[in-house]
Amino acid sequence: MAVGAAPFGEIPSNQEILRRISALMPEAGQNEPDQHVVSQVILKQFTEPWGKKGEFLLARLNVRHPERRIVRGGPKKFGKIPGYLPFASSSAEDLWSTTETRLHEPLEAIKQHGRVTDQAHQTAIREAIALHLVRSIQTAALHEASWLKFRELAKQYWLQRPGDLQLQHVARHGYWTSDPARLEQVLDDELRERDALVSSGALFRVSLEDRFERLRSGFRAFDLKILSTGDQEFLIGDAPVLLIREGHGGLGFFDGVGVGNADEIVMPLTPHHVAVLGQGSDSRDAAPGEADRYNTLQVRIAQHHVHFRIGSNLPSFVRSLPDSEAAA
Repeated sequence: MAVGAAPFGEIPSNQEILRRISALMPEAGQNEPDQHVVSQVILKQFTEPWGKKGEFLLARLNVRHPERRIVRGGPKKFGKIPGYLPFASSSAEDLWSTTETRLHEPLEAIKQHGRVTDQAHQTAIREAIALHLVRSIQTAALHEASWLKFRELAKQYWLQRPGDLQLQHVARHGYWTSDPARLEQVLDDELRERDALVSSGALFRVSLEDRFERLRSGFRAFDLKILSTGDQEFLIGDAPVLLIREGHGGLGFFDGVGVGNADEIVMPLTPHHVAVLGQGSDSRDAAPGEADRYNTLQVRIAQHHVHFRIGSNLPSFVRSLPDSEAAA
């Protein structure tokens, strides 16, 4: 099934969102200080023994300043954002970890055979893509921007309906008023309560889990294939899932490309394999220029860094890209 053809379930009501937030309140302060937006299981695929101790390391390059030196480190060091989720993140990490630990076997199968035939392996790959799409830098930025936009629209909506605001005032204070200042204060009080849920991260926490559950369900119907390379290698950015629409110059949510209108959804899995949703299920070798195309798009959508195998020629590739692509 092509991308956009699968149902993703219903968005929960405001009442259901508030119920879920209330249920998480007892664990609001149970948080992980460093949260990965790129799985360590995936980053591990890009490592190799390095130095006298033979530590398994990979390399990182800053796409905003590609002229800077390459940084080496282990999977634990890279692909994380301190305080990414400040509300009840420990239980969220437990959910993410359940998905990530199921990746080991399918990744080994892909490295050996260049495909995934086991249904459980296919499910694990689809869910990993869903996880990286949801638990991402872009999702956090989109959540904040969406709230600010919604807040202003909601304020204008209620200000144009003074009768409804008067009812809200009666409910809060017990008496009727037509004073515009008092009515606007009621509206500000109402929005301030939601502001608190946004600033605390509570709304984001519930939103992440809900989006993940709906995506992992919808992705079950998507075609999945693996593209493999021989001598060429893939890199992986700090925003590793590409949402691509043919004939559209943009990438991802902020460019108007989502899971509903993308032609393909792509995520690197190893230096020699990427997973593709929505373009058939026949795994194959990457066509000439295909690896360069995906690598360029990874650089374009990366917020800060891209990661790759130590010793690859990818630093030269990134540095050769026009400024408009290397720091888009």
